[in-house]
Amino acid sequence: NEILSFAVRFYRSRVSEDDEAINLPSEDHIRQLPTGPAPKLIRFAAPQDQIKWISDQIVRIVQKQKWQPDQILVLQEDSAQVDLCVQMINQKMPGLAINAKEKGHLGKVRVCSINATTGLEAPLVFIAGLDRIFEQEDALQNDPEDRPEMVLRNTRKIYMAITRAMSNLIIAYCKESVRD
Repeated sequence: NEILSFAVRFYRSRVSEDDEAINLPSEDHIRQLPTGPAPKLIRFAAPQDQIKWISDQIVRIVQKQKWQPDQILVLQEDSAQVDLCVQMINQKMPGLAINAKEKGHLGKVRVCSINATTGLEAPLVFIAGLDRIFEQEDALQNDPEDRPEMVLRNTRKIYMAITRAMSNLIIAYCKESVRD
């Protein structure tokens, strides 16, 4: 499974095996899973461009009946952007999206913050706003001693977000450092 393989590579690139607290799947286990498309990483000039593009893509996908709305999940790092994303999708196609915290998801695209993804998964997942996580890790006001714990916590959070995708994953980002 390309998504799980990507998630494990990401995790291991940021966390040494000594600090590994989660039980990552083995290469043998990953090879036994069905294959699918590789995750797509798409770069944007500005964070607001990510939400606009994602909302355009979702409307196009639903109109072409490639995916049912409730098979789509959008994960935003910035919880303040969740409602904006729902609004942008619903401006293009009223009633299509809902904040995943609300009741009545059936037949709707779910949008939520990365911190609220526990228990959620979908065949198609969009992730936006990861730049913000990496910027926070590198902020000058952070105590250098706190950085390893912050990196570990953020890596787990992003790993968990990546693994919410059952078959297709699209990650929107702005800075090239996100891709590294």
